[in-house]
Amino acid sequence: MVQTATPPAVERHLHPLSLLVALPRLGPQLFGLLPLLVAISFSGRWAALALLVALTLILSLGAFFLRWRRFVWLVDADAVTIRQGLWSRSERVIPIERIQDVAIEQGLFHRLLGLAIVSFESGGGGEGKRDDARIDAISLADAQQLREQLRQDARQWAAAASAPSTLPSLSDIGADSATHILHRMGMRRLLLSGLFNFSLAAFGVIFGLFTQFDRILPYDPFDFDLWLSLAARLGLDQWVLAHRWLAAVGGLLVVGVLGALTGIIRTLVRDWDFTLSREPRGLRRTRGLTTRTDMLIPRARVQAAIISSGPVRRFFGYYALHLQNLASDSGGDGKAEVDHLVAPCVTLAEVDVILADVGLTRSALSMEGWARPHIAMLLPVPLTFIGIAAIQAAAMGYFAPELWWVSLLLLASAPLAALTGWLDWRLRRWRFDGHTLETLRGWWRSRQVILPARHVQSADLYISPLRRSFGLADLLLGVPGGKADRHRLSYISAAQLHRLRTALLTVR
Repeated sequence: MVQTATPPAVERHLHPLSLLVALPRLGPQLFGLLPLLVAISFSGRWAALALLVALTLILSLGAFFLRWRRFVWLVDADAVTIRQGLWSRSERVIPIERIQDVAIEQGLFHRLLGLAIVSFESGGGGEGKRDDARIDAISLADAQQLREQLRQDARQWAAAASAPSTLPSLSDIGADSATHILHRMGMRRLLLSGLFNFSLAAFGVIFGLFTQFDRILPYDPFDFDLWLSLAARLGLDQWVLAHRWLAAVGGLLVVGVLGALTGIIRTLVRDWDFTLSREPRGLRRTRGLTTRTDMLIPRARVQAAIISSGPVRRFFGYYALHLQNLASDSGGDGKAEVDHLVAPCVTLAEVDVILADVGLTRSALSMEGWARPHIAMLLPVPLTFIGIAAIQAAAMGYFAPELWWVSLLLLASAPLAALTGWLDWRLRRWRFDGHTLETLRGWWRSRQVILPARHVQSADLYISPLRRSFGLADLLLGVPGGKADRHRLSYISAAQLHRLRTALLTVR
């Protein structure tokens, strides 16, 4: 057993203020009683309604208090133990040497109360689940002290498992633990990133709210007569009536402004004080305004890097950098993401600095060695349009001849599909230097993937009848922690892919 400075294990409860954090959870419980509450209110029995609400609150708060009393956690020299459960008791033991990271997260109520959520990652939570265990919530100071204690214990376990000649001293460990900031987003970069995250979906929600609650507002901002009356006060009503196209321009401006504002607000909430720092084991990312997250991305678990950019972002020379990891990541909006966003708005020079820290390099597109897929990849989409149009023309000629224009519309769409396919083919490239496979795809939203060959676990060839007629094939690579269709080479010479597959699977 490793001798550590861990004090004798003492069972501890959550912070008493964690009961206040649980109060917002009463909302869904009261929502479940909504039909009964509405029925009682319509009957006019207000005393019964108040009694039901009070009884629900008392029982819920009592259950929260009992759960708080029954939740205990302790840390000894070997493991972290968590015991919880009101009716059914559970005990979870996580050995310290298997803890890969201790993440600290603060929601809005946690930050107001000075509390934090501590999450332990050991890789045993299953696919798509980052946290093996959570302590919600303890004071922020206790959370930070617990993280430093567990890091120290984990380093001593790792030192004991290594050769004696490589055992670091405690002074060396302390010196190596100093962090170095790789990237930090200031206000200017946050606003730029928000503009690039233009959201029409959010505009649709705002428009729906206006149409649903227009009676509450003193005016309807989307009513043309409203703006016409305003123009009449300025003596411009006749001019506005003569130039009705201005209404369409104004509508587009409203859409653009609302979309930009929603993108900026979402970015500020998610990426406020975004900091990426270098640590001995990996990269640490902290971000968030209402919900503050602090997580470590171990270098040993990074499988690939993805550099993406949209048309506007790329025009101004900015990109987003993701690292494909063995564990999933919370995107800040409650959704689980396969990749870790480590830099939402950076230049290529800043991308190179971050990639160098995780042992990866990016090849410039101007370098030699890039290859394109076969021109035959342009055929499937227009052929599919033409085939569907021919089938529909034959069917409608028999059943509904008056709908002949539908087939004509599909045929007219075939050139547009061919144009988008040509743009995709023109920008799609790949190269392999013997150690790293790089792929580039996407004419609208580009993605450059940097994949070390040693992380490839499987390689499958796919040959369709069309590909076979040209001597082509697709290569689908299996990489842990990634999306199934991300690492795919399409419409490449079958003989070339056979050699590439052999080379990828033999690299160590």
